[in-house]
This record gives sequence, C-alpha cells and structure tokens, in this order.
Amino acid sequence: MSAEANVELVRQWVEQIWNAGNMESLTHFHPPTFDNHGKRSNIEETKQWQLRNRVTFPDIHYTIDDIFATDERVAFHWTATATHRGALWNMIPPTGKTITWNGMHLLWLANKQIVGVWAVQNSIAQLQQMGVTLHPAVEV
Repeated sequence: MSAEANVELVRQWVEQIWNAGNMESLTHFHPPTFDNHGKRSNIEETKQWQLRNRVTFPDIHYTIDDIFATDERVAFHWTATATHRGALWNMIPPTGKTITWNGMHLLWLANKQIVGVWAVQNSIAQLQQMGVTLHPAVEV
C-alpha cells in the first residue's frame, strides 16, 4: 500500500478501535495472529486488552499528534485524555481524575492490515496525575 493509504488505515484504526471501541472491526485491521512487541498475539487478546482499558478509562479519547508513513510502516505520536474510573493494572483504585498522557506507536503493515505493533506510553505521567507516589525499592 502507499504511504498515504497506510496513514488512512491507521487513522481509521485509532478512530474505530481506540476511540469508538468497535471491537467487531478488529478483523478488518489485523490478521488472526500478528506480532505485538516481539510476541505472537491474536485478535481475542487485543479485544480483551481494549475492553479492560475501557473499564479503567470508559471515556478515553486518543488524538493523533504526528504521523509518518512508508509503504510498509507507520509511526505516530498520540495524546490520550480519560477519566480514571476503574482499577489501573488491577492495582490502582479509581480516582475519578481526568488525566492526559501520550505515547508512540510503530506499526508494520502488509496486505492492508496491521501485522506488527510496537508501542511506548508515558505511564509515569498517568500515575503522577492520579496522585500515585512512587518509591524506590529498598534493599534488605
């Protein structure tokens, strides 16, 4: 696919899956199995991650800040805003605070689908805005 077509595919992926929570569309964007941070993943695992994320942040909204593409890859920087309504990582109880954080994704595309995902996000910004205090481990 052309770089322009890849950008459009990723924009639709963010809108339909990340923002609208339309899990039925996952098969449009991903093959049955794909690479996720160097590990084989599948549509059901992705669906479950998205659903858990929506319990934690039911009103989450992502904005693409920058996006770049080639015929095989797309890189983009995003900003998320959401209200913390469910436990984060099964550890941090809901705070009710609206927070904003950002991250980046690098995607590999083939046959009009996303076949590889690598991502980072600013989890420290999330925790700070929730009022979580981080302490270094103490050696015993």
